[in-house]
Amino acid sequence: MKVTLILSAILLTGLFSSCNTTIGVGRDMRILGENMEKAAVRGQGGSGGEDYSGAPVY
Repeated sequence: MKVTLILSAILLTGLFSSCNTTIGVGRDMRILGENMEKAAVRGQGGSGGEDYSGAPVY
């Protein structure tokens, strides 16, 4: 009984932490893409003044 409870707790902890990790990776990738887009616009002679900082907060 105790072994099953401990294994269940470990499994649930792993599942919940992976959700937060996946959300963080998604945010990082989105910010990286936005920065690349800003650099491309500036490289083409654009103003690059658009604001892309609307990052969702969970």
